Amino acid sequence: INADADAHATVSESGTTDRLKLKLNTAPTHDVVVTVSSVDTGEMTASPAQMTFTPSNWDTDQIITVTGVADNEVDENQTGTGSCQFCICR
Repeated sequence: INADADAHATVSESGTTDRLKLKLNTAPTHDVVVTVSSVDTGEMTASPAQMTFTPSNWDTDQIITVTGVADNEVDENQTGTGSCQFCICR
């Protein structure tokens, strides 16, 4: 998997969004399904939940949208880092 050179997203609890680009490094012989999820959905979400790379679109960027989530704690608008997980499934 090849992510942006700047492969991080910055979001806040106010619901801002950021984008990550993802594509494969080499052409697959079959469809490759990548499952995307947030490690902490109380802080951020990531969508779509799945993206499919095919032998014809493997080198085209697909976009993951990361959205900040308010956690209902009285702690002001927090900034920080979270992470997304990628799982390649066949």
